[in-house]
Amino acid sequence: MTNPSVMDALSRLAGAITRRGGRVEMVQLPEGEDARKVGLDDFFAAGGKPVDLDHLTKAWSPVSRPHNLVESEDPIAKIDRLQQLVSAQAALIRNPDLKDKQRALGFSVITLASSAVSKGDAGADGRPRLSAAEIANDYRPRPPKGTPLDETNRDGTRPLTKRSDVKAIIVSLVEAGIFEVSFEQVERRHPNGDRYRDTEYPVTIDDPVSAIRRLADFRRPTARKAYTRHGPCPACGELHAETVIRSTVCGSEEDAGCGEILAETRRVICAPPDTAADQSNDELTE
Repeated sequence: MTNPSVMDALSRLAGAITRRGGRVEMVQLPEGEDARKVGLDDFFAAGGKPVDLDHLTKAWSPVSRPHNLVESEDPIAKIDRLQQLVSAQAALIRNPDLKDKQRALGFSVITLASSAVSKGDAGADGRPRLSAAEIANDYRPRPPKGTPLDETNRDGTRPLTKRSDVKAIIVSLVEAGIFEVSFEQVERRHPNGDRYRDTEYPVTIDDPVSAIRRLADFRRPTARKAYTRHGPCPACGELHAETVIRSTVCGSEEDAGCGEILAETRRVICAPPDTAADQSNDELTE
């Protein structure tokens, strides 16, 4: 098999079946004269028999061929691009504002989408579509009620997180502008034939290195506590701390009660610094 597109499609299909606990076997027909491609009809027309296919059947073994994120014929440009990729990945690892699951799933979305685009595996709109199972590498079957979830997939790999965690994490990364992802409801089918609804994630990816760099530059928004200020007391004209008393009383304007205080909370607001005095002290010091 020499066609890389066919090999990539076969690898994805076999990998998906293997992750779900299936066993994959492959029949590779021999080439014809002058390395001519031979289809199944050509094989039988040339005298091949169904029993001959048993001798051509072998167990599937993954082909370890690297998939580059960016392909270039210029070796200098390829080296420069690889350096940018390594630099972005190093910055991604060092970012303290990213949670581990955000880091893992964000990188998973970027690499899976970029790989799908390079292979031409995209929808009619040009966007690759990912599932929560692919993003989280979580292909564990749902356990019976009262039974804990397995720690690994059937092929022994460990998921990045649970499939149910994917949507919330992807939403946080989309809101941060890391990449564009939409959410579409699709209907899938369990191996036992039962149908279920799932979320599909069409991804818009521009450049994988730039997307990884944006993920590495992610900063968690921090909310600052507002500083409460107040002016001088209207009675004494001086600036003091204030005590706020909130009481819960039995009754209201529409429904008069006994007036008993049921609960009471107190909060002290400190007086703001006397900036005028501080400035005068600074002038004396100078």
